[in-house]
Amino acid sequence: MKQEITNHQNPETDVRTSVSPASINTVLPPEMLAGIFDILYTESNIALPFPHGFEEAVEHFRRHPLLSVMLACRKWFKLVDSSPSFWTYVEIGVRDCRNRVWHKSQGSEAIRTPLEDIAAIASRIKKSGTLPLQLTVVPALFEDFGSVLGIIREHAHRLESLCTLQNPASDAAQFGGVSHEGIVQLLSIPMPSLKRLQSVRLDNNPTIDDNHRLYIDMDTPRLCQLWLSFHLALPRTTAHLTFLSIQSMVGLESIVPPIGQDQINLPELLELRLAFCSPRPILCALATPALHFLSFHSTLRLPDNGPSELPTRLPKYPHLQDLQWTDFGPEIISDIVFQHSPNITRYSNYAVGTENIPKVGLPDSPSILDLPSRVNPVTWPPLEEVQFHTISCEQALTFLDTLKTVKRMRILRDPVTALRGTSNETEAIDREKALLKQITERVDVAIGTDPWSW
Repeated sequence: MKQEITNHQNPETDVRTSVSPASINTVLPPEMLAGIFDILYTESNIALPFPHGFEEAVEHFRRHPLLSVMLACRKWFKLVDSSPSFWTYVEIGVRDCRNRVWHKSQGSEAIRTPLEDIAAIASRIKKSGTLPLQLTVVPALFEDFGSVLGIIREHAHRLESLCTLQNPASDAAQFGGVSHEGIVQLLSIPMPSLKRLQSVRLDNNPTIDDNHRLYIDMDTPRLCQLWLSFHLALPRTTAHLTFLSIQSMVGLESIVPPIGQDQINLPELLELRLAFCSPRPILCALATPALHFLSFHSTLRLPDNGPSELPTRLPKYPHLQDLQWTDFGPEIISDIVFQHSPNITRYSNYAVGTENIPKVGLPDSPSILDLPSRVNPVTWPPLEEVQFHTISCEQALTFLDTLKTVKRMRILRDPVTALRGTSNETEAIDREKALLKQITERVDVAIGTDPWSW
């Protein structure tokens, strides 16, 4: 027994003391660990949409996606910290802006947390080595925007996506906006690898006159997707541009150079989204022969300051399949777009995705129903799916009699519940239900945001 105890206590005979305890670092090689971390990093960044708003950026950049990994042990920290592939999504000013907004929400308006040092920002970006960069920046946060421009200019050849964000409205008065010269300098930087750009309104002055609105000629030959607000900026080479969103632009006719003088050729543009702006000058200025999707959204009817005669320069859209146009009643420009698009298969008289956004002045019935009284003769496209904000079942049946190609119909406002509180409510509702049943026997129907086959 004593000998057994002695042998057990002897390190030379104790197997447990002669073998090092196994750990994940000894089982998996660094290359495999890096592969696992790369999956985590990629999944986290995929969750960040593009374009993204301020709150989405704050949530994403409040901590590094691999922070928990870095805190696990020194070896993992060193592996992440020294790997350029884990530093390709970068923010400038997002966390600083969040800190200031938080202090203000706590009643500490006088507290101005110091901004991250420009040298620290530059050092953090350099961690990505020579890999492509995805950059999100809040330009108006920095009094010395020139220093930020210097960093962007140094790495502009690596930028694949650039998302500029405006300060949140609650904080707008605390910071000055970026000057127009700053906007020009930012968007005039050559970015040979840029594929996605979101350029929001960067100034906080809502009364800037038309003479200061800008048309910016960008050196971004590989740009594919572009979101613009207030300022119009288009790449010199448009061969790769497939998506364009323009919103919150007014007085486009007064832009220098005027947008209507020469058509801008966008040969590969597939999707065009317009919001809160007059669509006439934009549509007349853009040649988009390959366009498949066109959307116009507004919350109220906007004045059209264009000429009263028909816009003869409005192009034809032979490949347009999906048209979404917020309907505020008969409108000459929407009528012509509809007539210039002979192959539409999907039509909506509101922009899909804005169903819950209040709108002022919507008509009681789709203006497309009265199109024959405004356009003669009417050439109806082969519509298969229609979505209406408001329509009665009797009007819907008449429409189906006219367009026998329709297979699906969505009615956002329930035509049955819309009759509640009217005179002869019970009789009217019973009749509407009977008519609705006839519709469901002919096409797939969805009410509100319900799935099809109501």
